[in-house]
Amino acid sequence: MVSRVHQPPRHAREAGAAAFCEFLQNPRPLWLKDGTLEDNAWLVELDNPTIRRHASTTIRFDILIAPDRRLTDYAEWRDLLTAKKYVHYALTGPNAWVRSASTIREEYAGFVAFLRWRTACGLPGMSDLTQAWFEEFCDSLKHAGMEGLIRSEAAAREAVKRCRHAGRAPPVQQSDPNTFSVEAASRLAGFEYSKQLSDNAAKIFADWAVENGLKITPCLHNRVNNRKRDQTFCGQSLDRYMRVWERLGRLQEELTHDPIGYRPFNRRIDSARLARKLGAPLSKTPTAPATQTCFLIDRALRWVLFYADDLKTLVDDVRHAERGFRNEPGKWRRAKLVHDIWNSPALKHVREDGALGIPSIGHFDGAAINNVTTSLHHIFLRLLPTACVIVIAAFSARRIEEILSLRDDCLEDDGGELWLKTFIAKSVRGRERIPAPAAVAKAVEILMWLSATARKESGSRWLLQLHNPFARAPSVQTPNISRGLLAFAEEMKVPALPDGTYWSFAPHQFRRFFAVVYYYRYRDRSLTALSQYLCHYDPDSTRSYITEARFGGFFKLVDHARADLEQARRALAREDLRLRTFEEVGLDFRLEIYRRALDGHEQLSGRAGTRILNDLQRLKADWQARAEVGDYGADGPTFDRLLIEFAGAQSLEPNGQGHSYCACGNSEKDLSVAGCVIAARRKNPEAQRRQGPDLRYAEDLICAGCPHNVQLAENRRYWEKVIESANSACLMCPGTVLAARMAERRQAAEDHLARFHGVDQK
Repeated sequence: MVSRVHQPPRHAREAGAAAFCEFLQNPRPLWLKDGTLEDNAWLVELDNPTIRRHASTTIRFDILIAPDRRLTDYAEWRDLLTAKKYVHYALTGPNAWVRSASTIREEYAGFVAFLRWRTACGLPGMSDLTQAWFEEFCDSLKHAGMEGLIRSEAAAREAVKRCRHAGRAPPVQQSDPNTFSVEAASRLAGFEYSKQLSDNAAKIFADWAVENGLKITPCLHNRVNNRKRDQTFCGQSLDRYMRVWERLGRLQEELTHDPIGYRPFNRRIDSARLARKLGAPLSKTPTAPATQTCFLIDRALRWVLFYADDLKTLVDDVRHAERGFRNEPGKWRRAKLVHDIWNSPALKHVREDGALGIPSIGHFDGAAINNVTTSLHHIFLRLLPTACVIVIAAFSARRIEEILSLRDDCLEDDGGELWLKTFIAKSVRGRERIPAPAAVAKAVEILMWLSATARKESGSRWLLQLHNPFARAPSVQTPNISRGLLAFAEEMKVPALPDGTYWSFAPHQFRRFFAVVYYYRYRDRSLTALSQYLCHYDPDSTRSYITEARFGGFFKLVDHARADLEQARRALAREDLRLRTFEEVGLDFRLEIYRRALDGHEQLSGRAGTRILNDLQRLKADWQARAEVGDYGADGPTFDRLLIEFAGAQSLEPNGQGHSYCACGNSEKDLSVAGCVIAARRKNPEAQRRQGPDLRYAEDLICAGCPHNVQLAENRRYWEKVIESANSACLMCPGTVLAARMAERRQAAEDHLARFHGVDQK
């Protein structure tokens, strides 16, 4: 695009040239690949590209900042130099604050939004910013978030108005003159990409296209129909733009050509605090519901462990049959061949599609060729890879970026033990080995098979690059994991939530899988079966392992002077992250129990359970009384906030046998009266003091009389089974010592049921 902005006066051009020459004297930084600082597109690489999939990103400076105004125009030289220095010093020097490609992309996007706001306000430079303009910035950010800065809705409306006034038709796609081009329309409004527009701005363009009889793309249609009406902006998202003021103030000595005119912050923490004050409280990502999560993981396991072998057989048999043709089969003949093999008796798992979740191709006839092709494309490029990703994420607790960075050498067999070697995005920032169960190994093998042709075509070693084995021409595709999850969940018919809606799964939610199973397994029978399936990945042993690794790990470092300290610290950092996941899910679990108990929908009994319920009722009554008399005021705490604080100070851990929950903490006071700890000390008075309950002695009758015992509705079934087992033993061995002991055990269980569950067995 040719700029319509006139060149500045000669003295301004000379000043700009001198400032740029001074900046270009800096040595070429190591993170800059394939270019120089003079270029208007920087390829930034901050990690080893052979072990991290997205190790680099491109920062473009030749971007639109307003309609017909680019950052690289002559008149914008001050802002161009500021933008380049902003990125350069974010990555270079002792005060650099960016370590990853994704972070510098986010930082630059915040700066561009800031620049667009200043330009829209009619301010020529950074030096024109004052306290009044800062207050205007805060007000815009508070009420509309990023849209308050970039003002895309007003820009879109103005662009449509200009085009109508000039008699200009909406832009269309080059490949289809009947389809509206939202990208070209975005540039009319002064935005480089349509994703920079707000959903309301996109709707303005979509309405304009429909008025002129043009089609809109499915992506634009979904965005318009699913746009959020009532948006809230948390402090963390607002800080992305607020911190630009602090960054520019920090770089004031470097930005002598156009220093910021007003410095509201002296410290980084000050901008974060103001952003939190202006924005809504940060809402934690909700934990995926236990029943739906485990249903989805169960279906993914079926695909990986059973269906994948039949799909391999399908591909091999089709290729073998094609070799028998004199000429390459046409589309119709290949589709019929696939259909016949698909329905052959050999593929027993595939033929059970209705019961096990494989999509059926349907009855074959001459008009169904496209259905066959589409179904195979859906299976091999979306459903099967997604199933592999779900299994790897759930059973290895890897982030999505770490799964995308898996290579063809990621699986290692060390003396019969399988290990997954992957890039660790946080804390470690390098490749590490973690134990891999058989299901993860099988998922990796499937991805190796699916990506073989794609890896050969692209020359790279990443596993998540795919090629449809039935496509005529090789084409490498990277699967969209988020869309794949939605498609897989829909295809598997994941059960609806109690309110009739369906959960939208996200890749990072599977990192909480073990914690979800640990806390919720007794509330849903499918979870109990799944926890038994996990074997040595049992949730109790997983929780015990990471707790020991976190709290006892540093003492072990001292004991083993010859250990590799760096490697040990990395391992501790991994377990620390997983422990925090358990703590987050545990808090969600306690909040659910406490809310239901207050509403009368949950039983909360046992000695500790009764005490907790009384405390909850007092907390609610006190909050209601204070709210009525106005002690809290408009800015006072909500009851939900008080409940979160209450739940955060409590403990509620499920017993691995299923007979109770434990409210015992780690304090000396709690441990001194804990039944399991007292039983352990009786057995071994010289035993070292523990940091928590002694689960070895947490038997049912010991816990039943413990002051930390909590009984929920799901525990009732355990005690009923105890009574059934005791009755059977008494009938089989009447008059024996065993029968007498079992009768005592039955009586204790009956008393427990009557006292805490209101069940009279007599």
